[in-house]
Amino acid sequence: CGKPNCRCMKQNKPHKGYHYLYFRKWGVLRKEYVSRNNLVKLRREIETAKINDMKEKINLKLYLELLNQFYKK
Repeated sequence: CGKPNCRCMKQNKPHKGYHYLYFRKWGVLRKEYVSRNNLVKLRREIETAKINDMKEKINLKLYLELLNQFYKK
């Protein structure tokens, strides 16, 4: 941690930072602790979800363009 006023520095037992996942569920912002063991896996899952989301947006855009071209004729 390294913060001068933190209790871990006063006890000379520095702790490391904690990781949390922030997300919205039913419009309410939630926070969940993520253990170090699950951190790499969670980051990979988030990246995969972002890529899939981008693919869906691209596919939707292409579909709408095709529809637009079809109805223009």
